[in-house]
Amino acid sequence: MWCDFKAIIHTSVDKFVPTKRILSRHSHPWMNTSLRKQSNRKQRAYTTAKRSDLPKDWRRYKRLKAELQKESRQAHTAHMREKVSEDLHTQPKRFWSYVRSWKQDSSGIAALKNSD
Repeated sequence: MWCDFKAIIHTSVDKFVPTKRILSRHSHPWMNTSLRKQSNRKQRAYTTAKRSDLPKDWRRYKRLKAELQKESRQAHTAHMREKVSEDLHTQPKRFWSYVRSWKQDSSGIAALKNSD
């Protein structure tokens, strides 16, 4: 009896309770509060520009986008400098694996796999 009741509840929840997938846009370690606020401001400007379709709103969105991109790159560079310089002395293996990851060439044709 309990199993039947539990099954009915679960199927009802799956069928009728709305679910929402949340995307995390600010999950990078260099994203601080000012960058998050700026990102939200840019997103609001995009929504406004999309709704109004006025050139003034699109210019504002593009300006905010460029500012956010510039500051985000600066924050990323500062974070990586701090992290990499710290790892160079304490964890050289991690440092060199990071350097190798940036040197890899992703273009071209991959090597054929042998079926042996």
